[in-house]
Amino acid sequence: MQKFKLTIPNVNQIENSVIVSAWGKESSVTDFAALQGTFISNNSYGIGNYWIKDKTCGVHDVNDKNNHENNVGLRLVASYSQIKNYFLKEIASKKDITESEIGLFPQYTPSKELQEEIIGRIKHNELVKTSLKIPINVKVNDTSFKVKWLDSYFYNEKIYTLSKARPFNGEYEASNGILYHSNDEVVTELSPIKILSSLKENLSIFEDIIIGSIQLDIENNFKKPFSKTNLYNYINRYLLPFIIKSIEFNFYKENYEEIQKNLNQAQTLIENTYSLFSDVSKVLNKKKK
Repeated sequence: MQKFKLTIPNVNQIENSVIVSAWGKESSVTDFAALQGTFISNNSYGIGNYWIKDKTCGVHDVNDKNNHENNVGLRLVASYSQIKNYFLKEIASKKDITESEIGLFPQYTPSKELQEEIIGRIKHNELVKTSLKIPINVKVNDTSFKVKWLDSYFYNEKIYTLSKARPFNGEYEASNGILYHSNDEVVTELSPIKILSSLKENLSIFEDIIIGSIQLDIENNFKKPFSKTNLYNYINRYLLPFIIKSIEFNFYKENYEEIQKNLNQAQTLIENTYSLFSDVSKVLNKKKK
């Protein structure tokens, strides 16, 4: 499968894009991103800052200098013409902007009961691992980072991962109502990533901040080419290959489930036919006697 390219938006795309005009410049932070250290604005719960190329970061004001450079989120962009063939499906439209789904990534936490069930099964080796390993950043120092890979598991036809919480302020209340503290175990479901697209602008923007706590670099601004930064390295060496693999994985998973469904139906038909044949044979045998 041919790769599309991902990068972070520039100031023009955030200030002047028809996508932002229709949907807003603010971006929600997923549970997974928040629990991996992404900063969330105090004056707008659930909204986070994200890196843009021209300035340090942005949410309400893209020129805001009061940033948390090691805890800024990623809101990614791509060329619509390159990424459109990878969309799973279109789910909505608004003012000529389409909302679609692509790939898989950890996003939101399940209920407390389900989380406890999954953690217990993982610890007792009762769940099957998938081939998807999620890359997250483990900060080494101010100039470099180390990637850690999280395993993922099948459970009731869905996929989950288990990680350690490291929220920015030491605690975070997730969408399931649980207040997580640093080093708590967290189960997160892998679900399709939402993308906003404009055919006219040939632009696709990730709707939510799906990951963060990847520092741009030791500086607070771009004093060297973006391609030389830690952020670029993470996006293109780790995150993009994972998203590509998750697209392929989801495609084959859906086709496998359809094939399995057809096989089950065929098996049921065979069993019913055999049962009918057996009944007819019994009747014929009785008549012969």
